[in-house]
Amino acid sequence: MGADDLSIAGLVYLVTNREIQVAVVRRHSCEWVRLADVSQVLGPIARLRDELARDSAVAVRRLPELTRFAAGWGRELIPSAILADPPDVLVIVPHALLHGLPLHLVQAANGQALACCSGISYASSPTLLLRGAARNPARRAEQPAQRVAAGGGTDVLGGAEDVFRSIAADVLAEFGAAADDPFFRIPVRWAFRNPDNRVACVISHGFVDPTVHGDSGILIDPPIAVATFHQRVGDETFARMDIPMRDVPAGLATARPAEVLTLGEIEMDDPTSVELTILLACSAGASDVLQGDEPASLAEALVRLGSTSVIAPMWACDHVLARAWIRAFLAAWHRRGTPKALAARAAFLALGDGSDVTELGPIHLRGDWL
Repeated sequence: MGADDLSIAGLVYLVTNREIQVAVVRRHSCEWVRLADVSQVLGPIARLRDELARDSAVAVRRLPELTRFAAGWGRELIPSAILADPPDVLVIVPHALLHGLPLHLVQAANGQALACCSGISYASSPTLLLRGAARNPARRAEQPAQRVAAGGGTDVLGGAEDVFRSIAADVLAEFGAAADDPFFRIPVRWAFRNPDNRVACVISHGFVDPTVHGDSGILIDPPIAVATFHQRVGDETFARMDIPMRDVPAGLATARPAEVLTLGEIEMDDPTSVELTILLACSAGASDVLQGDEPASLAEALVRLGSTSVIAPMWACDHVLARAWIRAFLAAWHRRGTPKALAARAAFLALGDGSDVTELGPIHLRGDWL
């Protein structure tokens, strides 16, 4: 089935002081729908966010607020026509307080989560979605005979080092590549800036700096030696050392020495041109809204830095679920050539039938769906 044969819809939200509206965009139509009063969802949204931030509740999948959201009040945030007849592909563009809500887990009329009915991708704005689509090689018939991938994994916070590295090795083996070991700043930056790379894989911990978003980043292994770069400016050559722009945040306990690769450092390089970033860092897709309605998450930042699409969790993700989800996704996308959003649907269906949303986990697709 080609892209032209798929039913595609977009939900572009608008949150005012009083109400939530959405534009339901289809190939040849656009209809505005009023959904809910803001005052009715403020409390439930706060309780859901609090629950998903508690790692103890997430670890045992005891998530009553998520269940109430999926089967109850969350259904008020999706137009009834979409719930009754989910399209093949659904692009969700949240706004304001809706950023970071797992709208793909809302139950459709058939009792299944939307993520098991539609291939769903998120975008923070229609403009950013179109920019990503314009960069997507799949839309320009430039798909190579074999995708090139790079990356690796590390757990500097806890005792799951072997698990993180093995997930990265599984992902990269799918593309005939080996995971970088140890995983420090040069391999990470190379994964994003090498123009030959189509897939960047990062299995690590991340954090979001609530004050300076550019200081958010990925926690990685310290290098064995500090690299030196030479840059020519006019007739002179300057040398600079590749050292961290910031220290590990105060109060963040690491199990062993660690460094931070910040978003600002990645942005200093040439814009990334990867087709897909697999960012299985803890809560890498969790969003706090900055000025200008920009969701502050690592996943969103990498889309803005040039990655066509990003896979990331919205809250903490256990490694068993992450491994099962990404294996099913890669089998559909890389081996069978399925569009990324539909490969995500296949990945969710590999975890459950969609009637119990706690089985489906926090992973989501952001950016271009194809």
